[in-house]
Amino acid sequence: MIFFITAYDDATRANFNIIAPLLPNGHTILSQTGATKEKILEAFSNSQDDLFAMSHGNPTFLYDNEDNQAICSEEATLLSNRICYVYACYTANYLGRAAAKCNAIYWGYTGAVHAPDESPETIGLFQSIFRYIMNEFNSVTDLNSIVRVISGIKEKCDEADSGLDDLEAGVDSYAATRHIWARLRVNVNGEDEQITHVEAGKTDLFEFGQVF
Repeated sequence: MIFFITAYDDATRANFNIIAPLLPNGHTILSQTGATKEKILEAFSNSQDDLFAMSHGNPTFLYDNEDNQAICSEEATLLSNRICYVYACYTANYLGRAAAKCNAIYWGYTGAVHAPDESPETIGLFQSIFRYIMNEFNSVTDLNSIVRVISGIKEKCDEADSGLDDLEAGVDSYAATRHIWARLRVNVNGEDEQITHVEAGKTDLFEFGQVF
């Protein structure tokens, strides 16, 4: 697998601090200053591995560690036949759809997603969520398996919420656990329709700058 994890501001450093202890050996790790467009293009050219990414995003592209475009909708063929999980704002809206038209399965997000809470009391709760995602997102083969993993992600977020209750955590922590499952959109098979959790409400149906 290719791991692409930026760490150039508070939000992306929080992502990195949570994910870094979970990164497995024997994979392509592009993190911090190594998470650049040049490096990800090199990784794509060297293998057909799936992608797990965490950074900032907008509807048409994912940012690299230098705040430049790492991959954009016009380059979606680079994701062809890969399964991709991208924790970044908005990329499901256009980049994800473009990737799906290239036969990728693209797990992305619509609207803004809150950075997970890296405080010592809560970091383990968020690591449990992302460990599950890392282990399961690229195991899917059809609609039923995608729905199963989406449901599993929500279950992990619900478990984290119970832990946050015990800690009397702040609202930002709950925002992050909500966004991880409720704003998740899976683009697949070149279809414009996106797969979501059945309980994702209308307030979680976002396009760039709009709420439906």
